[in-house]
Amino acid sequence: MQLKKILSYDVYGTSANSYEYVADLLAGRSDPQTKEPGGIDCGHMTVYTSPLNRATGCINTTTTKNLETLFALREIPFDIKKYCSESAFSLFKGTAVRQAFIRAFMANDLLIPHQVLQQELELVLALKARPEEILVISHTFRIRCLEAYEQIGVDLLKNPVRIGEFIQPENKIMDFGESVLLL
Repeated sequence: MQLKKILSYDVYGTSANSYEYVADLLAGRSDPQTKEPGGIDCGHMTVYTSPLNRATGCINTTTTKNLETLFALREIPFDIKKYCSESAFSLFKGTAVRQAFIRAFMANDLLIPHQVLQQELELVLALKARPEEILVISHTFRIRCLEAYEQIGVDLLKNPVRIGEFIQPENKIMDFGESVLLL
């Protein structure tokens, strides 16, 4: 199964207040369009994608035969304002976002509880058993959580500090359109 990060979109917004834009994005209150509509040619693969516009808009639907949206592939929502000040965000941008996600994850304070996240991760990972080639299109934190859960299982949620093994705040996680394989 191949996991692919969505293509580019306006990450920080164009408004005067980038912090509010990102807070709305991360909490699931906004969903911008992709900057690269139809940019992912999926060919013969069976495709499962996040239902968000910035994911579905990336897919070249004229060449994709088997396409299904899965709610379990949406961005993992969290409230950045609880874990990151506007001034910290202004100074550190992506590093501040990653740090806020890690803190929310470790506190089981995402906008979905760990129990729901576990069910979603297991649902997606169960697709690996399918005989056809699978392409999953999703968001950075979701992809990283899928990789972590595949490697360490439920211990990720029982011992959530372990998310730090898979997400380091100072390091960018993935580029737009980057893929990883789960075997």
